[in-house]
Amino acid sequence: MKYDQTVYTFETHQPRPFFAGSAGKGAARGREEDSLIVCLFPSDAQALTSELLEQTLNRLAAAFFKTGGSVTNAMRGLADGLNKALLSGNSQLQDKNSWQTAALAIGVVHRDTLFVGINGQAEVLVVKQDGQEHFFDRDLDPRGLGYSSIVHPRYFQTSVTDGDLLLLAGQIPMELLGSDKLKPNPIDLGEFEPQLEGAGIVRLTHGDGITRQAKLKPQTPDAPPTEEIETADEPEAVDLPQIEWPEEALETPEIEEESNSLAEDLFRNVPMIYPTPEVETQAEVDDLPVAEEDFVEEVDLPEPEPDMLDETRPTPVFDMRQFKADALHSVAKSAGWLKGIEEKTEALIQKGETAQSGDGEGFGELSPISKWLIAILVPIVLIGISTIIYLSQGPGNEYNYFLAQAKASASNAAMMQTDELKLEGWNQTVAWLDKAAAYQKSEEVNALYVQARLALDELEGAKRLIYKLAFAPGLYPEMIVSNIISLNRDLYVLDQTSGQIRHLTLQSRGYTPDDSFVCGPGTYGGVKVGALIDMLPIPINNPAKAPILGIDASGSLIYCSPGVKPSAATLTPPDGGWQELKNITFDSGRLFVLDSGTNAVWIYRGFDSNFDRVPVSYFDEMPVRLQSAVDLIVSKDELFVLHGDGHTSHCLASQISGLVTCDDPYPYQDIRGGEGGVDFSGLKFNQAAYSPPPDPSIYFLDPDKAELYQFSLLMNLNQVLRPRLSDGSLPTGKATAFAVAANRQVFLAFGNAVYYAVLP
Repeated sequence: MKYDQTVYTFETHQPRPFFAGSAGKGAARGREEDSLIVCLFPSDAQALTSELLEQTLNRLAAAFFKTGGSVTNAMRGLADGLNKALLSGNSQLQDKNSWQTAALAIGVVHRDTLFVGINGQAEVLVVKQDGQEHFFDRDLDPRGLGYSSIVHPRYFQTSVTDGDLLLLAGQIPMELLGSDKLKPNPIDLGEFEPQLEGAGIVRLTHGDGITRQAKLKPQTPDAPPTEEIETADEPEAVDLPQIEWPEEALETPEIEEESNSLAEDLFRNVPMIYPTPEVETQAEVDDLPVAEEDFVEEVDLPEPEPDMLDETRPTPVFDMRQFKADALHSVAKSAGWLKGIEEKTEALIQKGETAQSGDGEGFGELSPISKWLIAILVPIVLIGISTIIYLSQGPGNEYNYFLAQAKASASNAAMMQTDELKLEGWNQTVAWLDKAAAYQKSEEVNALYVQARLALDELEGAKRLIYKLAFAPGLYPEMIVSNIISLNRDLYVLDQTSGQIRHLTLQSRGYTPDDSFVCGPGTYGGVKVGALIDMLPIPINNPAKAPILGIDASGSLIYCSPGVKPSAATLTPPDGGWQELKNITFDSGRLFVLDSGTNAVWIYRGFDSNFDRVPVSYFDEMPVRLQSAVDLIVSKDELFVLHGDGHTSHCLASQISGLVTCDDPYPYQDIRGGEGGVDFSGLKFNQAAYSPPPDPSIYFLDPDKAELYQFSLLMNLNQVLRPRLSDGSLPTGKATAFAVAANRQVFLAFGNAVYYAVLP
């Protein structure tokens, strides 16, 4: 549902930096129907002009609609960009008491929900037909943006409907709070003209995302209401403009200059290579003076995110952009010093030559070789000094900055009103902690990380498992486990490196290897078997009386059992042969083979005769692209296909008509209750396993976090299973395989190491 916005102003009121608009073409996913309202309340200082603040606000608003992910993440990016702009202007002022700060109120209409973000002393009042909702936080720093590099917004949330009125002000007068006379009808607002001085007034109505401007006239309580006067005869949707920065937007301290200084010689004569940015924002500014470019970099916009969320890159206390500006200033000073040396050297040479020749003529400048040596050595020395400063100061400052942001996010998350906002807040906390840990892994980081993860567990309904090592990784140091099967006390693991299956049995001290077990490449009964690519458990009443069936890339089958020599058979290849045989699964006497190279799933019957029949295709017509498929699950008439990007397809074969219908993608859902829940957009499953009745379900593995997600066959999330925090039992790399056994044990592999835990 889109909303039109009508912005009301009084002719007698002075305008302030304000933006109201809706998403235009090219908006990021999730932003397509959003409407944005931003009101800035700057202090009296004039580090940045009102015109420049307005342009900065418009530019960052354009970036807001290009920012994917959650609403609060995009709001935070906008606030962070404004904070950078103010800090950049304040950096020109020595006295902090003269710094310009600004309170900020942001409103985002996302579907039928209004998200409110506040920095500093600002308030938002939502006037509805049935009452009011007042949003503010007296505990926030009243200075708001422009004083600290840490942005700490306070979020609120409420539902909105057609006709609701929004008031954004530095402070809502007490006369308006709870007033029965204040209604969402803008015609009546003229009576409150004195109290609305400096406030932003916006009315929301169902529509197409159009933004209108309208004027209001003051009224006396007894005067008849005056209709609002729209400034445009035909309101049009507002396309976010490409903001052009003014030529004289910001005054910066002048760098010491001398005519024909050595600094100019260095940067003019020495070839310089500038890196080309990988992504250019839509609001890129070209051909600006150097002093203005420094400012433009300070308000660098967040890059568009294709799918996810993305978060806005923070500005650390040690700001590399500011460092470069300071370095340039130092280069100029150093160049002046070197120029003085150059002139003195030339004077000495000239004096010597004059003494020798007696004609009074000297050399006018250093030789070309001398200049080239200076041009080469000076940058090297400056780069060395810069590197030493960064290595000695930068990492520590960045660690402190990221940790401070994590603490702010944690404090903010604890005060959120809804589970959705709490979830967002704690996820941001973890993201900041990951960045801080990249510089220093301290006890403070670990403690806050545990607090954040436990809060997320509660919100997402996750349970923690205690894993134990199944066997010593030194048994098979080169092994990479790609598949696991657990049958009672027997454990079978497929070694991707050697292409063979290894067998271990559970003893009193853990799993012990069975060195006599043979199941891998070789020739058995005249059938050549190559490196195995997949395996599965099969009913024991097969011709070989073996519990394990493996397959190689050419379609050769191998039946394996402890203490018995393997037997082999060859599948009848489909027309055209195999191209990329990747996966097999078994259900109801049928063997399903995934060949992603031919975009096909083949069904083999003949369980009691080694599947010797001609295969038939699962699909008559191909409704699903299987080139990216990585795993396959079958349950009676249902087929589930896991793809490389983490999404799942679902197909149903009708026993009556024989037709196959598919849903691609088959969406994951968390309907366990509450307003929070798991955000599946950031997950990328790479393996799946079927758990049969009495609780039929599908488990998916997220290898990056070593987490298991249990879904019903309707893809409704049942539970999340995570490793226990801070016990150090699991490696830090990606999980390579998993299995869920019938005895409620979970197995998790990391390369050559296998761990197991008991389901709760």
